Amino acid sequence: MKVLIIDDSKLIRALLKDILEKGLKCQVEEASSGCDAIRKASETNYDLVLLDMFLPDTLGVNIMGQMINLEKDWFPIIIITSATDKKYLKEALEKGAIDYIRKPFDEVELTARVKAALRTKKLYDKLKEMNQKLLEMSITDELTKLYNRRHAMTALEIEFKKCKRYRTPMSLIISDLDHFKSINDTYGHLAGDEVLRETASLIRENIREVDIAGRYGGEEFMIILPNTNLDGAVTAAERLRNKISETKILIPESDRNISITMSFGVCSYPEETIEDKEDMIKIADEALYVSKQRGRNKTTFYSQGAFLSIPKEEVKNET
Repeated sequence: MKVLIIDDSKLIRALLKDILEKGLKCQVEEASSGCDAIRKASETNYDLVLLDMFLPDTLGVNIMGQMINLEKDWFPIIIITSATDKKYLKEALEKGAIDYIRKPFDEVELTARVKAALRTKKLYDKLKEMNQKLLEMSITDELTKLYNRRHAMTALEIEFKKCKRYRTPMSLIISDLDHFKSINDTYGHLAGDEVLRETASLIRENIREVDIAGRYGGEEFMIILPNTNLDGAVTAAERLRNKISETKILIPESDRNISITMSFGVCSYPEETIEDKEDMIKIADEALYVSKQRGRNKTTFYSQGAFLSIPKEEVKNET
């Protein structure tokens, strides 16, 4: 555990450091002033801070406020003071300190209070980790590890409102694996699951950090592209379509590699017929359907009332 001691007394710092390093096996750093303390706290993540109430350049409570406002994980602060006026302790505890130790301190008491503070820190870190996992579970599709449909739809609504407000472009891609049912029927559902996982991985690897990818349905995926016009979205869809068609997927528990293809529907805002996110979904879905009608393994985009496909349009009756 990493501890920062803030005290202008070299002797006090040495005594505290000796107890913490030898008795509690802590990694200890020191600061002798408020300015030095803030600098170190902004550069390093500490598990505990021992803070003197009175420093040469400021009061300890002022340092506390600045530390709490740093964009860092929470850490406990124990006040060290020789002050007898309880108003200082009251103010420190009200502003975020979790405990205090009076000077001259007793080693047994100091050790017990530091141990308690470090236990609190460990519990906080564990709770934060668990909350993060719960959050990820609530917004993530379990199989593909992309965002689930609910979160993707929420993200689409947020991005659409942003682009309308700031008058920036955005695009939407909806894609669907071709003949996915035949994969399940021929090789089994475990193979189908592997295809979905591999497809999701290819999507993650071939989009930008700012793009948002989610599992839209069974074998359907949605990609939201902020600040992207139609040309950029079509280019992204084509790059992904080609990458998927070139990739061989190993079927679990077999030596067989299979090839897959994917069809894409693309639309962009601003567009005369698009007023809200529902319009974007409707048009991208229609574009995807056109890709299926025209032979699959295509990218179809909507522009000025027409659906255009890449590669060349090839009309087939199968859907």
